[in-house]
Amino acid sequence: MKDLYDFLPGIRPDLPGCSDPMIEQNLLQVVAAFCSDTNIWRYRPDTLTTAVGEKVYTLDDIPGGSVILSIISCLDVAGQHFQDYRFYPPDFELLESPTSAFTLDFELSLAPQDGVDSVEDMFFRDWYEEICSGTKAKLMIIPGKPWSNPSLAGVHAGLYRQGVGKARIRMSKQNSVVGKRVTGRSFF
Repeated sequence: MKDLYDFLPGIRPDLPGCSDPMIEQNLLQVVAAFCSDTNIWRYRPDTLTTAVGEKVYTLDDIPGGSVILSIISCLDVAGQHFQDYRFYPPDFELLESPTSAFTLDFELSLAPQDGVDSVEDMFFRDWYEEICSGTKAKLMIIPGKPWSNPSLAGVHAGLYRQGVGKARIRMSKQNSVVGKRVTGRSFF
């Protein structure tokens, strides 16, 4: 885990007069938005074994300080996609009561919970610049503050969006079983 404080050297110099708690609060919101925009933080909890007649289960086998955004995949024992459910985080509801027990394997998309003071290492290691830019954009757009700079906020927002695009591409490559190939096209 990486403390939010560790991100401050990449943010604070561009925001004169902005308090550390305000930066950290907005930083955490940007990390959560990054997770929501990209599904980059994936987690596989222990398998869930259903009980006869029981329809509702709570998916609470997740890392501390995180919340579930969505179910990326739900597979049955045979490895087939299981789709007969509703999901209201953190509750997982089967559409029909099982007549026999069976096992489900999940891949979840997570985000940091409000109020935490640290995030997964990968956000610092792989997405430091993008997270810092998103935080700067969010704070620089606030009018009437010593650190307000709407034009530079646009630049940082663009850098954040580029990072979101890179993360989405990375995730789509990880989920693909075939190689992606691009061929050149003549414009004339």
